[in-house]
Amino acid sequence: MSNTGVARPRPAGVGLRKVHTPAAALRALEAATRHRLVVLGVAAVALAYAGRGGYPPPDSVPFAQSGIDLLTGRFGDVYADDYNQSGPLQLIANALFLPTGYSAVGLLIMQIVGNLVVVGALMAGSRVCRRAVGLTPSPVAELAVGLASLLWIIPGDLWSGHLAGVAIPCLWLAAAESARRDHPYLAATLLGLSAGFEPWGVLAFGVLLIERRPTVVLRAGCLAGAVAVALYAPFALTGSFHMFEHAWPVSEVSVVHLIWPDADQFTWQMRMTQGATSSLACAAVVLALRHRAGAAVWMAPLAAILFRLLLDPTVFSYYWVPVCLVALVGASTIGATSSRPAVIALLSLAYLPFVKVASATGLNLVLTISALACTVACVRRAPPAMGAAPAGARSASAPSDAARHHALARIRSRAGRAEVRSRKTAPGPGR
Repeated sequence: MSNTGVARPRPAGVGLRKVHTPAAALRALEAATRHRLVVLGVAAVALAYAGRGGYPPPDSVPFAQSGIDLLTGRFGDVYADDYNQSGPLQLIANALFLPTGYSAVGLLIMQIVGNLVVVGALMAGSRVCRRAVGLTPSPVAELAVGLASLLWIIPGDLWSGHLAGVAIPCLWLAAAESARRDHPYLAATLLGLSAGFEPWGVLAFGVLLIERRPTVVLRAGCLAGAVAVALYAPFALTGSFHMFEHAWPVSEVSVVHLIWPDADQFTWQMRMTQGATSSLACAAVVLALRHRAGAAVWMAPLAAILFRLLLDPTVFSYYWVPVCLVALVGASTIGATSSRPAVIALLSLAYLPFVKVASATGLNLVLTISALACTVACVRRAPPAMGAAPAGARSASAPSDAARHHALARIRSRAGRAEVRSRKTAPGPGR
């Protein structure tokens, strides 16, 4: 009250408690982004613990038994039955987690490790792919893809499938990035190892075309094939190898039924057609993006996976896990300079794999492949990002990374020797 006895109006907000909800939420988001490894890791472990006591993936226990046969030297028993369509590396992994068959503790450990691998692989894949296209790593993008895996992939169909659904796309991405960084033989080794989880690991051998020297590509391809063959050779030499005798039932809602309406079984001969188509799709994306090799790192593997599913006789929901993983990594490459069509295509590509309608699997696949084709077209027309020069396009005026490294080392060595000589010849203060 003033000296005149007239009450002054209270200024707005004085005496009232201020609530800064947006600012608090922003601070919480910044803290979560800064400590994303801890936040996502704890959440992944909590999800595994919450799902404890359930049943393992349907094939885990049989695969574990085959893995034990492998580790104990009974090679002739591993593929004595055509039921086993898994590679030796996946068999060993299952045997390590479930050495005595079904075990609640072993299943919990497998789920904890698997959840952490999925989250870590997505975060690392986001970082690698953003650098490949000339963008700086984004903590927000890494947090986003990690949260997406916790919300949709891990609680969904991850543990209904095989470990290969995670291992193979991760190895493909690492191989494509190795080829882009001028390490074709490392890329070939990783591709060969991917076939050791399941035979469809060979479908992405086309990423070796990122290395544009034909002789090097040929040698790397031979190395990749040799690694894959070496993993299965000990079992084939026993004379009791029946993997390729298996046949799958053909679903009436599959694209295969439209192509072969009279076929009720899908044989390994048909698998060869499926594999050739998938491999050609992978190679076609690499060639279409020959001046955008960074984008091909994830688009080419995704093309191989999608065309594999398109020509698969039966598509279960967990078959989409590799698609979801690679698509999320690709969506994390959205940057400030991305055009609106590219952003729409990338977001569609990340969303469509999570729409699992059994009666419309073929339609969903066609839509996802169309989104990938639109993304490829947008990337081809977009100007290259800074630092995203295509790998493999080397000439006399564009030396490789190794050559540049050696040249810089020689320059620094010469500069150091010149500095030492100048110090020796310089007059001292007492002269």
